[in-house]
Amino acid sequence: MNKPNKNLPRSPDLGKVPPQAVDIEEAILGAILLEGSAFVKVSHYFSKTVLYVEAHQKIIKCVSEIFEEGGGIDILTVAERLKRKGLLQEVGGATFISKLTSKVASSKHLDFHCRIITDKFLLRELIRIGMEMAHKSFDENDPKEIAEWAETEIMENFDLEGYDKSTFKEALNSTLKDISDKSKGIITSFIQSGDPLVDESLAFRERSICLIAGAEGHAKTKYSTYLAKSILDKNDDVALLWFSMEDTKEQIIRSFISSGAKLTTKQLQSINYTISSKELEDIARVTNSFKAYPIEFVDRVVSIKTIIRKARSFADKHRGKRMMIIIDNLGLIMTDS
Repeated sequence: MNKPNKNLPRSPDLGKVPPQAVDIEEAILGAILLEGSAFVKVSHYFSKTVLYVEAHQKIIKCVSEIFEEGGGIDILTVAERLKRKGLLQEVGGATFISKLTSKVASSKHLDFHCRIITDKFLLRELIRIGMEMAHKSFDENDPKEIAEWAETEIMENFDLEGYDKSTFKEALNSTLKDISDKSKGIITSFIQSGDPLVDESLAFRERSICLIAGAEGHAKTKYSTYLAKSILDKNDDVALLWFSMEDTKEQIIRSFISSGAKLTTKQLQSINYTISSKELEDIARVTNSFKAYPIEFVDRVVSIKTIIRKARSFADKHRGKRMMIIIDNLGLIMTDS
């Protein structure tokens, strides 16, 4: 039932199908039908027609209606709503609705998936606006009027900021769900360090800043390395961007190896020490355990703008993962003046 919305641009002049992600749309619908309570966290994404497939749009509209009425969202209630509106067979029938839940195991990545299909929708909007601008220009309309029309379309209809907004009701329901999840031991907003003492006294909360302070030579970088390794070992959904403005990436890697091979960083550089064959085997074993770490190093002094630009690029490359940034050290960041 992957019939696109007939009102969407088909890019005839380009000979291409507009940006879309049908499989992800199906995963989103499946996750919502599987865990109806999760819809509260993503309902704001569907204030516009972000889904590409027309059948999917009809399904999500029914979901939204049930949500607004305060009803329960699941396969049965959504199928019944579609049937009552005479749309069930149009979207593929009860069998298709049921199959959607087989696309996912849970709603864990629901927000991330919604961001992907929102990006696709925004790209389609840009194509629509761009093509309309081209037609108006070929018709030799007033250029200022074309520019004003495009600006209106982007500012009013495109609504770049709209997808991060939520109503008080949505925020309230989202908070209540978060409280309920935590009461059941389902905690997703904290990153576990893997160190019981650290996790007991300090919570690595998402969107938070943790400062590690101390006098020069007091092993702040080594401790950061220890925490980073522990976090990456404990959480497979974390990616690390490391700005090292003092140490080279080789020095940091030696600290990673040192923590596992029980050798000091000086010994790893063969300073007044000869590494044995057994120790070389240990080093190889240790490095194999963290070769796949999703880490990117920037080992030079950078500015705030560079940090922001690199962070955005890194986040794009590791979508679906929680991002951790280490800056060593803050005092060496260049000004942008």
